Amino acid sequence: MPHAARHPTTASIVPRAQGGRLTAALRAAGVAVDFRPVPGAGHLWPGLGEAEAERCFTTTPDCAARCVR
Repeated sequence: MPHAARHPTTASIVPRAQGGRLTAALRAAGVAVDFRPVPGAGHLWPGLGEAEAERCFTTTPDCAARCVR
């Protein structure tokens, strides 16, 4: 099952390094991962405009479509 990871660059609750560790562990287990940092966003997306937040969510099904073929 592919995994789309979006991690805010200014998150204070979950450090960005945690997203990197999760990505590495999933890839080591053979999972296709699309990891993308989200500049200017905090945890739960404060600081993002509506278009940027929408882009985060629309890239998730795109990742699944690419990885499942």
